[in-house]
Amino acid sequence: MELDNVLFIGLKILKTDDKNLNNEQLIFVVSANMLWSLQENDNNHFQWIRNRLSEGKGQVRSKKVDYLIFLLIESLIVNYEETFENLLNADGDSIKVTNINPTPYFTKKVEEQKRRMLNFKKATLSLRNTVVKLETISVIPMDSKYFTELKEQANNLIDEIDFELFELDSKTNLIFAIQGHRLNEIMRTLTLVSVVFIPLTFLAGVYGMNFEYMPELKWHYGYLILLGLMAAITVSIVIYFKNKKWF
Repeated sequence: MELDNVLFIGLKILKTDDKNLNNEQLIFVVSANMLWSLQENDNNHFQWIRNRLSEGKGQVRSKKVDYLIFLLIESLIVNYEETFENLLNADGDSIKVTNINPTPYFTKKVEEQKRRMLNFKKATLSLRNTVVKLETISVIPMDSKYFTELKEQANNLIDEIDFELFELDSKTNLIFAIQGHRLNEIMRTLTLVSVVFIPLTFLAGVYGMNFEYMPELKWHYGYLILLGLMAAITVSIVIYFKNKKWF
């Protein structure tokens, strides 16, 4: 936000605790000859810059305020990259491609990782958009080459996040594919069993009726003939399925 001759920049510092993505607010108040930073918590993200300023090392003191902003935001991008690595390792072993198992636990872990990555991408996009806006401000003279480099670094990180999200989507699709395949196998087995027993059930139903005039009921070998017929039907169906390579 631009106000008279002062620029207000609001950013976030990201960190992972217990596999959760947390953040704290960071505000820069910038004028042509001054930069004032406000943080929620005390941390060491910018300690190396403070050391260079206090010891007079490097080019920080000889450069303008835009160079200092460049160093501070670059440190934030490094923080984002470290956070990204921590997120990748949060559930890395349990959701590896080699460990894919279509269980509720595995699916839950993948969805949790996807949610963390989406939140992380949202924060990274906000940082990139801030860098883009800094290229166009007019309140304070800024060298665009600094922010072009920062924008490239942020875009590279966003590309890595998108790739990880694509991998997570692939895992989710693979889970559904495995589940669908297993369901098809179960349905095929049940269908084959049903096809085998339907004619047998029909014959048993016919000869289980209590009509008086059923000549087959008086046959001396009627029971054995019916059992032989059932066995022949079963074998014929199984051979047919084998020839069709249905199992």
